Amino acid sequence: MGTTLDHHSGPQLGDSLQEREVNPVNSGSKHSHSRLRERESEHRKRIKDLSGQLQRLEAQSDGYRLEIEKMAQIN
Repeated sequence: MGTTLDHHSGPQLGDSLQEREVNPVNSGSKHSHSRLRERESEHRKRIKDLSGQLQRLEAQSDGYRLEIEKMAQIN
């Protein structure tokens, strides 16, 4: 399960704000905007995947808990 997010791969928020003040033509490039949208989409998908995984694990945990309770009643 090992994807790590690299927070240093893109421009930092402060950098882009400074860039806008210094050079407004380059700061609004379609490439960087579409890349931000793409990253946001990837993050939303990752959150959805992790939420589903969490729900499955919680259900599995509940099942184990019920089994343990039943075994405790038998003994």
